Amino acid sequence: MKALNKAVRGFVLAAILFFALSLNPGAIQAQSISNVQIETSPASNNTYVAGEVISVNVTYDAGLSVTGSPRLPIIIGDTKRYATFHLDDSLPDFSESAGLLNFDYTVQAGDNDADGISITGSLDLNGGSIQHTSTNANANLALGSYAISNDAGHKVSTPKPEITISTIATSITEGGNIPITVTRNTTSGAASFNVKFTVANGENFGWDTNPAAASGLASFADGSASASLSLPTHNDRLDEPDGTVTISLASGASYTVGTTSSVMVTIQDNEALGDPPVITSTTPGRQKISVSWALPTNLGTVNGVAATHNNLVFVEIYYRGTAPEWDGNDDGTPDTEWKEVFHNSSREDEPIVVNPYPGLEEDTEYEFRMRLSMTQGYTGYSDVVAGRTLTADAPVVSMLEITSDPGDDNTFVPGDEIVIEVRWTSWLEVTGTPLLPIRMGLDGRSDNIKYAVYDPVASYPHGLGQWGILLFKYTVQAGDEDADGITLVDPINANGGTIKKFCAGSSCTDTFANIVFDQSYSIISDPNYKVASPNLSVPIAPDLTAVEVSVNGQNISFRFPASVADPSRAPVTGYRVERSADGNAPWTAITPNLSPANEVIFTEQNVPYGTTRYYRVIALSAYGESAPSVTVSGTVAVPVVRSIAWAGGFTEAAANDGSVTGSVTATLTNDTFTAGVASGENVTVTNLPEGLAVDYALDDDRTILTLTLTGQATAHVDDVNNLTVALADGAFTGGDASNVTNATKSDLAIDFIQPATSQGSDPGPGSGGDGGGTPPTTPTTPTTPTSTEQEEVPAFLKLSGNYPNPFNPQTTIEYALPQAGSVRLSVIDLLGKEVAVLVDGIRQAANHKVQFDGSGLPSGMYLYRLETPERVLVRRMMLLK
Repeated sequence: MKALNKAVRGFVLAAILFFALSLNPGAIQAQSISNVQIETSPASNNTYVAGEVISVNVTYDAGLSVTGSPRLPIIIGDTKRYATFHLDDSLPDFSESAGLLNFDYTVQAGDNDADGISITGSLDLNGGSIQHTSTNANANLALGSYAISNDAGHKVSTPKPEITISTIATSITEGGNIPITVTRNTTSGAASFNVKFTVANGENFGWDTNPAAASGLASFADGSASASLSLPTHNDRLDEPDGTVTISLASGASYTVGTTSSVMVTIQDNEALGDPPVITSTTPGRQKISVSWALPTNLGTVNGVAATHNNLVFVEIYYRGTAPEWDGNDDGTPDTEWKEVFHNSSREDEPIVVNPYPGLEEDTEYEFRMRLSMTQGYTGYSDVVAGRTLTADAPVVSMLEITSDPGDDNTFVPGDEIVIEVRWTSWLEVTGTPLLPIRMGLDGRSDNIKYAVYDPVASYPHGLGQWGILLFKYTVQAGDEDADGITLVDPINANGGTIKKFCAGSSCTDTFANIVFDQSYSIISDPNYKVASPNLSVPIAPDLTAVEVSVNGQNISFRFPASVADPSRAPVTGYRVERSADGNAPWTAITPNLSPANEVIFTEQNVPYGTTRYYRVIALSAYGESAPSVTVSGTVAVPVVRSIAWAGGFTEAAANDGSVTGSVTATLTNDTFTAGVASGENVTVTNLPEGLAVDYALDDDRTILTLTLTGQATAHVDDVNNLTVALADGAFTGGDASNVTNATKSDLAIDFIQPATSQGSDPGPGSGGDGGGTPPTTPTTPTTPTSTEQEEVPAFLKLSGNYPNPFNPQTTIEYALPQAGSVRLSVIDLLGKEVAVLVDGIRQAANHKVQFDGSGLPSGMYLYRLETPERVLVRRMMLLK
């Protein structure tokens, strides 16, 4: 509730103004706010609650004229509200030097006054105006910052200054300083204090401010209205877009931040890229092309200053073919992909030889383009220029030699004539006056390039043997410096003429000679007065770090990439593979010279089983060998022995009608049969009597193949019909049949009964087939192997099944001999090892039985084998312990 009427307000206003003017007598002309006061008290708990009216008086130091409905920003807790202007409770034009404006705000539900009330910022005209009554000048609307904590005394405390930021330069050149001014709205009684600020990079950021200026302080002196500072920027050397930086005021305890809290400044780049280089010409070689070029006039700017030759870092040249690819991936289509040739020379007088390993395609057109790497970045690409390689029969340079003598001091001096002989591989035809570039001094630049002139009188273009010899002469001039040698610069300059292969016939076609050297040739201090080998480093060894070594049988192979081509290194002429037993010395060369290629395949054959080989590769060149590559290795493992044990046999049934009983098994170790074998796939049976067929069966593990015969033989009176069973490659899952022992069985037979002697007779004990026969009523005690002969003479050779079967540890084996003769009865295991010999000698014609004791053998399948001069019979038995 408002307790003061206008008269009382006037008295209070007069007192306030008197006190204010006594402190600052000049302020009466400022039309500024001199006091802010909360007039109403909170109802309870020293906190305003919903429904209460907060009344605030704002006193000016001048009489005012108010239109519209200005508003006063008020912060309750952390919520911004607006108190509205009340003309009835105001005295805007109390006097020429005083005016009072009253604002009211009704507290809303949800307003929180627990941490006090703040009045901050500036009055909001809200579409109206506040002006001086006499001059019509706009009043100062800045309130400063007034706070009352928990409404103590219900008055607004001394205001905090409000600060803003500004700059006089919205754009500067990189490397310059950004001028910043921080201003506060009052200086009355103001002591010194610091203002925090931060710096943030904005759009197109490509530069950096000084790290110390990423944040900082602006310091106000006592009574000072502003603080100035200067922020440095980084002056780089890169061409980049203009960027922006924003400097923002940060909040602080001793001030409030005004509306203008940040400024943005544009940083202007002071670098510019120049023009691309110019390709002036191309000179053909047989598998290479030399590209001559020149720097552009405009090299751009660095730090605002014109760039020079010293700002050139290196040159990049690119090429592509217009014919089918040459690099081993020939798919019949033009190779349109640009390939880079790095070149670190910055001499525009030095042509660049494009000679990628293994060389360009002969008699083929290529296109070239270039660009420069400058300190401020890459230029654009030059215009595309074409060049064509020479034909395969083009003459090439085979030798260069300085034939003149520099004298005792071994250094050419002014007046000396330098004579250089260049020899080609065939006779030549020369027109015009070709020039041979010479650089006097290895470190010379473009102003050191001289030209030795072709001497047609002293030359032999088609005169000596198979060679064409051209002589070039240069007279040393004053200022030429030979202290560190002479360099012959690649290539020869045709100088408007031609150097072609000599051709005497009327149907000749122009075949231009190769005037591009493999590299620049140099002679340091003129030793022996000859042009030395190219001043090249040895090649780099192939990279074997990702190479996979494969082992196939007893062969070890690996495929490795070519050495990386490098213009500063000698071309690779081949590779040598060396071998070691343990990866250490000694190393043995096992290939004298593998031909260079994009990818090289090496194979060592017939490596012994169980052997590990270690290999390394060395690149070869005419100028030395590379260091060894990293080591790779491969191991030929000991092979697994795969074998077949055959057992069983076939006998004509007792019916004597051509039908056959019994079976033959093939037991496979260290491998399995393929499933198709159960249908007879990859199995061949020969010599099978007419009328019989073969059935096949596999056990669940696919390690035992059983063959049985069905049908009736139409001719069964023969004593023996040998059979052969052969298993082909596809019968085994682990490999081909050639690596399986006993993959073929050729001594199988069918026992046919001879009707004249055996029809209707008793064949004797155990002759009834594969079931093991009839055991004797009183078995013989199995102490040692014994043979018992019976009086009845058998009609045919017979090996019966043992009984009992399975057995432990003794069993009885019966066999029948139709006639006396040599007999051998032995026991073998499935690996083919003979473990016992039961009979070995002459035996009479009779039925025999032998006891076998397997006490010293492990459980398992065994074969027993009866051998006579006429045939061999085999059966199997099982020892189970």
